[in-house]
Amino acid sequence: MNTPIANELIDMAQYDLRVRDMLLKANLLSPGYNPDMERVHESNAARLEVIIDAMGYPTRSNVGPQASDAA
Repeated sequence: MNTPIANELIDMAQYDLRVRDMLLKANLLSPGYNPDMERVHESNAARLEVIIDAMGYPTRSNVGPQASDAA
């Protein structure tokens, strides 16, 4: 299992949820796409693309179920 990548994917998903929660509490998620949330999504998508280019899609067998679900 690729533990460093698994940890990174989990961290990315957790950061996404933290930002979402912060924006939700500040009533900044609606209407429209919040620019802070968009930046998180764009950053995560770019990093996931690099990971996929390097190792293929992060499956449960190569990063574990939690990280694969996070991807």
